[in-house]
Amino acid sequence: MLYKLLQQRNLLLLTTALSGLTFSFMMPLMSLFLVDELKAEPFVIGVYMIAMTASGLIISQWLGNLADRGFSTKTLFLLAMMAIALAAVIYANTHSFWVVLITGTVLIGLGNSSSPQILTLSRQYIEQTGQDVTRFNTLVRASFSLAWIAGPPFSFSLVASLGFAAAFYAAALVAVINIIIGYKVLPDYRKPKAEQVKQTHPPLSLTFWLLGLVMALGSISNSMYISAMPLHVLNELALPEYLPGVLMGMAAGLEIPFMLYSARMTAYINKNHLLMISFVAALLFYGGIYLADQSWQLISLQVLNGLYFGVFAGLGLTMVQELMPERIGFASAFYTNCLRVGSMTGHASTGLIAQFMDFKSTALFAFSAILLAIVALIGFMIIQRGHRDTSATD
Repeated sequence: MLYKLLQQRNLLLLTTALSGLTFSFMMPLMSLFLVDELKAEPFVIGVYMIAMTASGLIISQWLGNLADRGFSTKTLFLLAMMAIALAAVIYANTHSFWVVLITGTVLIGLGNSSSPQILTLSRQYIEQTGQDVTRFNTLVRASFSLAWIAGPPFSFSLVASLGFAAAFYAAALVAVINIIIGYKVLPDYRKPKAEQVKQTHPPLSLTFWLLGLVMALGSISNSMYISAMPLHVLNELALPEYLPGVLMGMAAGLEIPFMLYSARMTAYINKNHLLMISFVAALLFYGGIYLADQSWQLISLQVLNGLYFGVFAGLGLTMVQELMPERIGFASAFYTNCLRVGSMTGHASTGLIAQFMDFKSTALFAFSAILLAIVALIGFMIIQRGHRDTSATD
């Protein structure tokens, strides 16, 4: 029985990693694909990102509601992976921006829902097997992070040697493998009719929106850094060309142990306090990035980056789900959509900041986003404590 449980858990983590790998093959290439391969103007990158993200937000929340009403989460996940596979094949065979835009809006928008669906499926699995929620959620997030360590270097290597079509076909192949594995091994949980969520729901609480704002602001800061760092390091600091890749690889590698360790620390330290510690590390990190001008300084700062994002990514999902345990599908989609809105805002803001200032200055704006996240988190903690005190007196 224990062996079967471990086997099922590992297969669930495998499908999570393959889902992340599919996206990590495609998403880092898109700006380069649009400008270099399709010869589109740079501003269309923003058009594509906004259209894809907006459709993904709507579709993800809709499918999350379907999961809460009893529709098979496994089926929704497989449908999303099919959309990604089809989109990758279309990208490999087109040279039209409009085809790419429509494909991104419809199919990638649908495919983006694979992340909240696998998160929902993981939570359903946890509840069925009685495992520790926080620890398993951090394992799921770590699986995504592992995929993003391997995916981008491999996809860029394929582009350099064989072209964009090879990278997109590789993404489609991984998606098809994931569909086959998922169809064979993923559990299929459905809510009993008595537990299914009704069509009408009470308004979302202020604490829920505040925590969503915290997640979005954290994502904004991280996206600003990721967008600006290579250009700041290479063009403004004139440091070696290999350094941005080293910094990204170090950050991704360091965040995983911090992510896993944060789950263990929740037995001793409140999640809110751990998240606050990670934000303090983020303030030190972005302040350091603004001041640093040597390779060793930037490399050393990645420890703070790993601490910040490892804890932030490791605990965020669980915290959001805990606020709405009866609507896990909705909560998982809301969490991923907050990260997507933050990512879109961060990437778009980087270009505007650099246009009027420089890429180095984005670190100050990332610092400011974290300050706002701390304010929102303090507000969340105060209101949450007030609710607990009211419940205790009742």
